Amino acid sequence: MKASGINRSFSRIKDKGYTYPDIIATNPTLGIKLEKVPLPPAQSLTPEEMERVWSALELLGETKQRDTALVHILSHGLRAGEVVQLNIGSFDGKLLFLPDTKTNEPRLVPLRKESREVLAEYLRSREENSEVLNSLSPLMISHHASYKGERLSYHGIYFAVEKIGEIAHIEDLHPHSFRHTYATDLLLLGVDPSHARKLTGHQSEKAFRRYTLRSEQEAAIAAYYRAIGETQGE
Repeated sequence: MKASGINRSFSRIKDKGYTYPDIIATNPTLGIKLEKVPLPPAQSLTPEEMERVWSALELLGETKQRDTALVHILSHGLRAGEVVQLNIGSFDGKLLFLPDTKTNEPRLVPLRKESREVLAEYLRSREENSEVLNSLSPLMISHHASYKGERLSYHGIYFAVEKIGEIAHIEDLHPHSFRHTYATDLLLLGVDPSHARKLTGHQSEKAFRRYTLRSEQEAAIAAYYRAIGETQGE
């Protein structure tokens, strides 16, 4: 069993406080130290991989416009489950409002200009195809024959991203890849970690540490090259 699994098992026993008075008076796990589990690295996409994603989107057929809008949304750090819940009323032309999140705290997500334009154009195209839209209409819809026009599901998002990954030749591309990339990029851009956590909806500072580690490493590498008078690309 992995160290993380062992820790979970012992933590459950500690929390439950199991004792057997006729045999042992105290919980034997109380004196056990948990295994040290290394923080998993951020699985961010490189700039070159992101370029391959954008190029792959150009090769799609019927789903090209929707999937382009989908990737723009995912690349702002949203979880797949959060995207599923988005309605047209969640988008005010500039921001996305997420009332229901994993942390049970609503959050606002500002979109880049290009992403706002892509999303607005996607919605315009749906109206031009005679779809009647209102504030409660799903923001992302399915193109599957059995669910056409219905809300794009969690599995539908994963399937769409996996297809993009196959075209882009990126192994194991999944929706969370874009979330990792967004969080890492925020820190590399110099955004305060507390502000970055508010944008991504990370409740745990410890969980967010994987991104600060990456940004600190990148900053150290850049500082080294500046110190010796070289550019990082040389």
